[in-house]
Amino acid sequence: MKRKLALISFTFILFSSLLNVAITVRDVQANDSIGIKPAASLSLQTDMPVVHVDPQVVYANPGENFTISVKVFNLSDNFYATDEPWEQGEPLGPPGSRFNYSLGGLYAVDIQLAWDPAIIDYVEHTVTMPVEDYPDGILHEPLLDVVDEVDSTNGTYDVAKASWLTAGAFNRPDENATVFNMTFTVLASGVSNLSITKSDLAIPALPEYSGANAEIPHWRIDGSLITSTVATVIESVEVKAFDNATGFVLPVISGESALVNTTILNEGDSTDFFNLTLHWGPTLLDSWVNETLGAGERKTYNYTINEMELTVGNHTITAAISVLHDSSISTDEIETQFQVIGTPTLSILGPVSGELGDTLVYTSNSTHTDPDGTIVSYIWRLWAPGETLPRIEQVSENASFEISLDWITGSWIVTLDVEDNYGITYDEGRPATGAWHAEEAVEIIPEFQWLIMLLLFTIATASTALMYKGRRGK
Repeated sequence: MKRKLALISFTFILFSSLLNVAITVRDVQANDSIGIKPAASLSLQTDMPVVHVDPQVVYANPGENFTISVKVFNLSDNFYATDEPWEQGEPLGPPGSRFNYSLGGLYAVDIQLAWDPAIIDYVEHTVTMPVEDYPDGILHEPLLDVVDEVDSTNGTYDVAKASWLTAGAFNRPDENATVFNMTFTVLASGVSNLSITKSDLAIPALPEYSGANAEIPHWRIDGSLITSTVATVIESVEVKAFDNATGFVLPVISGESALVNTTILNEGDSTDFFNLTLHWGPTLLDSWVNETLGAGERKTYNYTINEMELTVGNHTITAAISVLHDSSISTDEIETQFQVIGTPTLSILGPVSGELGDTLVYTSNSTHTDPDGTIVSYIWRLWAPGETLPRIEQVSENASFEISLDWITGSWIVTLDVEDNYGITYDEGRPATGAWHAEEAVEIIPEFQWLIMLLLFTIATASTALMYKGRRGK
C-alpha cells in the first residue's frame, strides 16, 4: 500500500507539470465546443458602453454556490451623432447629424437577468447603488427605488433605480461600474445561460444633455454557468481469461493469461488531460501519462498478465486516474478482483473391451487440484466408430452401458465430461478446459456364444459334406 501511495504521489507530481499548458488548451477547447469565449479572452468594446456579466463563464458543481456581477463598462461623457437610429444589438451608424446619442451621463438603469431555474437557484443578491455607499457601484445618491424583484420560479431578477436630478449624472470612462452581485447554488448538471434580457440606460434631463436621445447606446454580453461534475472517469476495469488470442469469461484457468481492459470515459463537455496507472496488487503493471480524451469520448487501455506470472488464488487489479478538468485535478480509482483456479484430474476406470450383449461399467476416480474446487456433475457418453452422436449418454458419477447384440463391432470411445463449482466445463474452443474432458477406447467384439454356434455350424456343415461325398464314392 505504501508503494502504491508513493506511485500515485509521483504521478501527481508528474501531472502537475502539465497544468500550465493543459489549462490553456482545455479552456479554449471547452468553450469553443459550446460557442462561448472564456472571460479571459473577452475584449470589451470601447465604441459605446457595455452591459455585461462578470465572469462571463462560471464552472461549478451541483451543491456549490457561485457569485456573478452585472456591470456597466465605459460610461464616458461623450456624444455621438449619426444619421441612423441605434437599435439594441447593433453598432452605431456612420457619423451624421440626425440623431445625437450620449455615451455616458447615466441617470437611471433598468436591467433584467434571466437563468435556468432547473440548473441553478437564486440564493441572495446585493444592489451596489449608490456609488457613495459602494465605491465600485453605480449612480449617485439620492436614489429613487423603482423595482427590485426576484422570481426564483421563473428564473428572473429585475432591478430599476434612478438618481434624483440633484444627484448628478454618473460616468466612469474605461472602467467598470457594478450594478448588482448575485449568488446562486447549482442544482443539477448542465449549462445555464445568465442572460441580460433587458438593459435600459437613461441620461438625465439636464441642460447639458438637451438634444440627445434619452437612451444610452450600449452592447450586451451574457454569461453562462457550466457544471463540471461529470468529467473523465474510469468507466470499468474488466479482466478476462486469455488464451490463443481469445478472451474467455472468468475465472482464469491455470495456464491461461489474464487480459485487463480499463475503459476511460469523458462525460464532460471539454477535452480532458489525464494520467492512468494500473496496479496488480502492489505491482505497477503500466502507466499512461499525459493522455487526452475529447468530450463524449471513451478509450480502452489493455494489459496482459502472462500465464507464467499467475498463481492459483485471488488477485486484485487497481486502476487509478488523475484528471485535469476545468482548471482542477480530480482523481478516481476502481478495484476489481479475479481468480485463477487449478484444473481437475480425470480418470476413467473400466473395461477396455467387451462383447456384444455385455454391460460395460465405468467409474470415475476424478479429483480437483484447486483448493476450493469440486466436481459437481459427470456426463458419460459412448461413441460408435465413425458416428458424430453418442449411442448412449448418462448423467451420473458412474456409467453403465448395455451393448446391443445388433451393434457393430470395432473400436468404440467412452468419454467423461465434468463441470465444477466454478461453472467450468469442457469447451473445444478453450484449450485449458481440456482437463475437464477424458476419453478411453473400448474394443467391442462378437459375443462368445455366437462364435461357438458358428463353429458348430461350420463343423456340422463340413461333416455333412464329407458324408455325402463318401456315399457317392461307393
